[in-house]
Amino acid sequence: VEVGAEAMLRAPCRESDMQRARHACEAHAHQCYPAGAPPPLGRAFNERFCALLTCERRHEAASLLRPHGTSAVRVWWWIGLVLAIIANVALLGTLTYRKMQLATRRDLRR
Repeated sequence: VEVGAEAMLRAPCRESDMQRARHACEAHAHQCYPAGAPPPLGRAFNERFCALLTCERRHEAASLLRPHGTSAVRVWWWIGLVLAIIANVALLGTLTYRKMQLATRRDLRR
């Protein structure tokens, strides 16, 4: 049995099936975010997930099922961030060392 985004897009779309899925999604949202919960949470969940369960928007719903692997851009972004942190720590250490050297020189000159 094929499961996932590709299977969802290959299968013929029936609005009655999507309506059943949408109602099930809304029922789960109501259980997770009952009437006492802040209204924006339940509404945001319905808009983000349940509203996508239509034949017209099933491509958007399928994209939520695709694995979101680590992209090359994200890897390079993290590498750049780590290098920037290392450079800042090295610069801070150098400036602190120089400041200490200047302070001890002034003390010795007195």
